[in-house]
Amino acid sequence: MQERQWITARRSELDALAEQARADGEAVAPVAAQVAGRAVLSIPHRSDAADEGALPGDYRRILAIVREAGGPVQGRAVGR
Repeated sequence: MQERQWITARRSELDALAEQARADGEAVAPVAAQVAGRAVLSIPHRSDAADEGALPGDYRRILAIVREAGGPVQGRAVGR
């Protein structure tokens, strides 16, 4: 009987920790920063969207540059 109580107590603790982790994750907001005089997110928003249309414009531009190149591209070439 004591083992069952111990397991129940641990389960309650784990549930509380999981709930706290979810709440902490929801409370984190992306941080705005400036790069080359433009406002950017240091951590882009994430989503489950499967199409590239859901990406920010800068990301779509990078994908287009890499596609046009047809192979590996140096970072400085994308930034031009």
